[in-house]
Amino acid sequence: MSIAHAASSTDTNYEIADAGNVAVTVNDDDPTTVTLASTTGNSNIAERSSKTFTVTLGRGLVNGESLPVPLSFGSVGNGVAGATSGTDYTVTGGTATGVTHSNVLDGGVYTVTFTGLESGATATTATLTLSAAINGDAEESDENVFIAINVHVLNTSSGTGLNGGASGSSSVSFFITEDTTAPTVDISGLSGTSGAVTVTITFSEAVTGFTVDDIMLTNGVASDFTGSGTTYTATITLTDDSMVTSLVIASDVATDAANNGNKRASANNATVARLQAPAPLTATPDDGQVTLSWTVTADNTGFAAATKYRYQYLEPGVGFTDWRDVLDNDGDLSDETSHVVTSLTNDVNHLFQVRAVNGAGNAASTTAMPSATSDSTAPMVTSIVRQTPSTSLTDADSLTWRVTFSESVTGVDGADFTVTGSTATAAAADSSAGVVWDVTASGGDLETLEGTVTLGFASGQDIVDTSGNALDATLPAGAETAYTVDNTPDRPTGADRTVTTKEDTAYAFTADDFGFVDADEGDTLAGIRITALETAGALKFSADVTLDQVISKAQIDTGLLTFTPAANANGPGYATFGFKVSDGALESAAANTITISVTPVNDAPTGKSTIAEFSGVLSQGDTLTAGTDAINDVDNLGTFSYQWKRGGTAITGATSSTYTPVQADVGSTITVTVSWTDGDGTVESVTSDPTRTLTNINDAPTVVTMIGDQSATEAEVFGFTVPAGTFTDSDGDDLSYTATQADTDSTPLPE
Repeated sequence: MSIAHAASSTDTNYEIADAGNVAVTVNDDDPTTVTLASTTGNSNIAERSSKTFTVTLGRGLVNGESLPVPLSFGSVGNGVAGATSGTDYTVTGGTATGVTHSNVLDGGVYTVTFTGLESGATATTATLTLSAAINGDAEESDENVFIAINVHVLNTSSGTGLNGGASGSSSVSFFITEDTTAPTVDISGLSGTSGAVTVTITFSEAVTGFTVDDIMLTNGVASDFTGSGTTYTATITLTDDSMVTSLVIASDVATDAANNGNKRASANNATVARLQAPAPLTATPDDGQVTLSWTVTADNTGFAAATKYRYQYLEPGVGFTDWRDVLDNDGDLSDETSHVVTSLTNDVNHLFQVRAVNGAGNAASTTAMPSATSDSTAPMVTSIVRQTPSTSLTDADSLTWRVTFSESVTGVDGADFTVTGSTATAAAADSSAGVVWDVTASGGDLETLEGTVTLGFASGQDIVDTSGNALDATLPAGAETAYTVDNTPDRPTGADRTVTTKEDTAYAFTADDFGFVDADEGDTLAGIRITALETAGALKFSADVTLDQVISKAQIDTGLLTFTPAANANGPGYATFGFKVSDGALESAAANTITISVTPVNDAPTGKSTIAEFSGVLSQGDTLTAGTDAINDVDNLGTFSYQWKRGGTAITGATSSTYTPVQADVGSTITVTVSWTDGDGTVESVTSDPTRTLTNINDAPTVVTMIGDQSATEAEVFGFTVPAGTFTDSDGDDLSYTATQADTDSTPLPE
């Protein structure tokens, strides 16, 4: 801003005085707008990715002005899953002049504050970055993030130092989607001429769980494995006698932070150089030996020259020998092109291998399999054993013999064998390298046959060894050529069993009580036959069961086959009866026994004890006698014991068969209870009818305390007072006293 003086005079000699100072205050009272926007709009982002936002003012702020812009973070709602700050995402702010960030979501609000500076206008744009996180939880659906300028707070910000105020209502809405992108794999370095190379395996993102065992090689071995995150290395070394042709990283052997498995990757037809094999290799057989001949091995670039040759051979049934050196007598390997292998077994084919080896241990091999010396020995049968089943006696529907020959043979089939004793047919299967064969007879009449089935060789059999020598079909000693087939139906069996019922209570039998078992598949209990009648009680099927009566299972299932003990009878093993079970075709060979045990039930005694009656008045001192003749107990009587009672209350000590009433019984009735233990161990008792009420008889008073001797004076009156309690009367009568002179005629003394 500039201020200038101006003259209004037309006088040419007019002069303006010295310039004056003018103070001017400029107030910017323009309002501003606030805009929220994303560089990628409302597009969604995946977990572990980010999205950038800008907050832009319509004008820059000057010194003294400030504007906090509140941003609300939430979701659109309405049933849409919302992302959670701090768990599903974080927010960080960028750097700009005059701009500060809260850097935390306080209650879902993130604040960007613009502040005017004295040095000049502030930046008008602030940046924020939202980073989506992996929270470890499987997402059921995409999670929404809704960011908006808090209009209510922003539009009142004029009171916070912004002249003119601010307004804005921008918002951004997008979804954080689940990370489902599989890491990709790149393989490099699988080539070279040194016999061992270092490969680098690079994933498109950091992964875990990747190990050396996940590197799958054809003709190579991985070692010296290192790495983590996105990059791994390993040393690939040639497998003996071969070259690497492929390296494969299978899918899903490693996972990223979202648990996505990697995609499959491979590197094929790698060219890792190696020594050349000593080829071609020929093998010429002779008597007990073979001459091996080969071509001198050429050197390979990057490899040390071959230093020696080695050989090994495979003999059937024995395996490979160890590698053996070919002797070099002159130190010149170029003339070592043959070797004679001796001490070999005639008539046996051997597989030979020769390899070239250098000082580094690298090797390359070639193979040859000549015919050995002339084979004119006929193969023989060394054993025949029963295989399935292994026992001679059987009811199986197929029979398998294991036939072992002295050497590998060919041309073996079912037509080379005979099966006698049955119409079954034979089939042969190789079990071990042409030496062991399993011959199975099946079909025909085997399911119903009863007899001997024998395996033999057909007269036209054409079994030969690998040299074409025909089989010598002579059977060896101990050959198990025969099975004894027995398809006779098995008889069922029953089982002895004990059942229990209570005294005077019937027992209803079930099919399970007879213990039916039948080895023949599908056979079930058809019924029983009574082989011995019950020894006590009553066995009934509607009426009394008779000897040899047959009762079907269906009839047993009705519950009408019952046993009832005699009245009041009991005891373990109270009764038995015999039976046989039947499957409808055959009956059990041996009879079985069912035992019925009867548990006792207590029977109440009958009758009661009695007390001999008196024709006159019943008084104390009369003897009462308990009578037991009327007492009965079907469980048997035991030894009697007695308890006399006064008015229903036991009299202490009154436990004999007789009782003499005392004064305390006067006015009461007397009963006697007789007790015993019956034959089943139950304590029983009966009580007599009460007597008539007991009457009293007069009892003489008795002396309680003796009166001591007294002294009297002659010619003087003698007086004496009887102490209270000296005499007592059980009847409670009043007492009167009379004194008599003992040494005279007992004349009463005057009172």
